[in-house]
Amino acid sequence: MSEHSTLAKELFTKGYNCSQSVVLAFCDETGLDSETALKISSSFGGGMGRLREVCGAVSEMFIVAGMLDGYSNPLDRVPKLNMQQKY
Repeated sequence: MSEHSTLAKELFTKGYNCSQSVVLAFCDETGLDSETALKISSSFGGGMGRLREVCGAVSEMFIVAGMLDGYSNPLDRVPKLNMQQKY
């Protein structure tokens, strides 16, 4: 199990929801501060709006992926295509 996976599991057992556990575990990689990470991920626990359709942990994996490899210019097709191919 990776260091981030282990940390996410520990955070979950401390009471953070699944999405908070994932995004908080990657703060060292994304540069997010803990407070911001916890707040932006808090509403994904139990899936979006607690509907239990899309897992909060999966949603946050894509948030982390975007923070690490995402693009910001909608007209630059290369990074956009790279994200689509990678994930």
